Amino acid sequence: KLGIPTVIHESDLSMGLANSICAKKATSVCTTFEATSKKFQNGVWTGSPVSNKLLSADKSWAVFNYKLNPKLKAITITGGSLGSTAINSAIQNILPSLCKKYNIIHLTGKGKHINFSHPNYHQLEFSNNIGSIFKASDLVISRAGSNTIFELALLKVPMLLVPLSKKASRGDQIENANYFKDLKIANVIQEENLSMLETAINKTFSLISEIKSALIQQNFTNGLNSLLNEILKAEKYGGFVMERKK
Repeated sequence: KLGIPTVIHESDLSMGLANSICAKKATSVCTTFEATSKKFQNGVWTGSPVSNKLLSADKSWAVFNYKLNPKLKAITITGGSLGSTAINSAIQNILPSLCKKYNIIHLTGKGKHINFSHPNYHQLEFSNNIGSIFKASDLVISRAGSNTIFELALLKVPMLLVPLSKKASRGDQIENANYFKDLKIANVIQEENLSMLETAINKTFSLISEIKSALIQQNFTNGLNSLLNEILKAEKYGGFVMERKK
């Protein structure tokens, strides 16, 4: 209403309510998914902005600090910034079995401690070195938030995605997860089926070569510079608008 140029970014495949309202007046509607940008005249496909620090991380940090057994593959479990009680509970039930076969790095979320101990099990609430942990992982079990899954896609790390159910969301993570599944770069298990998590893990590892090949073929790029360019373009346009109003 004030004529101030506005740049918005939608990270999910389908647009949320706030961005849907803002899109009508935005200078640019930047999107992570190409298909989303095509729905708007002012849509711009930038991709997902990813930290260069994450992309340049050294996996040896995680290997050394968690003393990962070189004879075993590594699985990282993350439920997002706050952690996931549902994923944590499902993982806890199968940890005795998993730790016989894999290195496990488990980001539980703040205050969500799991009472389990094993030389191959490494539990932490969160990490400032997630790039190193991801790079040291043969598989990441994760929610299907757009930022995380595109980070993993850029790092070429296979995924087993557990999207938030429609009981707790508008279904955006389910859409994101199915998009990645259709590209054959991730396997998916719905939250309602977490009692079958170990079976899903075994199935994902049986497909790991195909998933890695599909990840290599995808031409995902870091959207950070493209998004910054849209902001700079809007800034120049904004200066013109304000000068004209004077």
